[in-house]
Amino acid sequence: MQTFLSRTLGHPFLIAIIGLIGAIIVGSCQYDSGKDFGLIEGRNETKAELQPTMEALLTKTAYLGVTNFYVEASRYPFDSTGIQVIKGEQVSITPMRPSKTWDCSNGGEINAAGFEQGQHRDLWVEPGANFCELIGKIGEAGPFLHLGTEPDFIAQESGTLYLGANDLLPHHCPEPYSCFDDNKGRLFIKIQTTEFRK
Repeated sequence: MQTFLSRTLGHPFLIAIIGLIGAIIVGSCQYDSGKDFGLIEGRNETKAELQPTMEALLTKTAYLGVTNFYVEASRYPFDSTGIQVIKGEQVSITPMRPSKTWDCSNGGEINAAGFEQGQHRDLWVEPGANFCELIGKIGEAGPFLHLGTEPDFIAQESGTLYLGANDLLPHHCPEPYSCFDDNKGRLFIKIQTTEFRK
């Protein structure tokens, strides 16, 4: 029995395999030790920088969505962006081409902020906003938002985001929708939604 074990363990091929396995085990232990030490050392060195970030991650998580969209000045009812806004989300509307204008006919070319002056405000889609301003609403029956002058807001309700130009309501036009039909141009915008969850 002893002679058999001596011959077996003394076989060159078996010795080579045992040596290889030993080298792998030793190397792994050394690699793990070095890796753990590096992580611990790095964490200690950057603790002051990481602490605020970790606290923020533990209390709030931000879910960000970004969509590029163009809004036609001639569209009424307003176009659906297809974006489902959730109550409490922060929404930001940013013109992708700030110099780009649209034209609501009576006022001439203007950017998303629209014209501060205008007649018959009570006949507009949103009397409180500027004429030809970019406006929007969440849901078909939601209150209008003045997005040309107040592009950042917190959603007060959930629903689909609609966008369009502030012009005369269709039933005040010579012909239904004619006040929108003669509008020209489009605005290219970026819609960013940020949801914070505790």
